[in-house]
Amino acid sequence: MFADCVQQAKLTRDPVAPAKRCEAAMKKVLGFLKEELQIRLVFQG
Repeated sequence: MFADCVQQAKLTRDPVAPAKRCEAAMKKVLGFLKEELQIRLVFQG
C-alpha cells in the first residue's frame, strides 16, 4: 500500500541529500550578508 511505485527512482535518489536553495532564497541570504558586512565596516572604521 505504501510502497514506492517507481522502484528505479528509489535506486538513484538520496533521501538525506541536502536541500538546494532556490535563486530567490540565495538573493535574500546574500542581501543579508551584504548588509551585515556594511554595518560591520561602518563600526570598524
